Amino acid sequence: MIAPARWWSSAHSWSGSGANMTLDPRPGGCFRERLPGGGGVEHLRVVSAAPGTSLRTTGALGPLQGEALTGVMTLTLKAGGAGTSVTLRYAVAARRTGGTALAPAVDAALAEQVARLKTAAGHR
Repeated sequence: MIAPARWWSSAHSWSGSGANMTLDPRPGGCFRERLPGGGGVEHLRVVSAAPGTSLRTTGALGPLQGEALTGVMTLTLKAGGAGTSVTLRYAVAARRTGGTALAPAVDAALAEQVARLKTAAGHR
């Protein structure tokens, strides 16, 4: 979970490479992306971390940053008999009319990331 460079899709990055994604999983840390030429993007800021259990971040992913949107993303892990379940919830608040139009695309992109995380962790 804390090594997004291993599983984040390059198609959903500003740099064109998921390998440029990093996560500092401590309160005050962030999910960021290195950009060519020494630049970077802070996608989400960590506000709560319980190792092996949950991670909560705030902010706007990718194109949401330019749309006056903000959100709270919670990733929860729960161990079970057959493995570990992963739940991702991203609640986004729109500050302008029509901001919710992006919700289906954001949901699809995040579902892809969770699937890639599960694959990287050896689950199907």
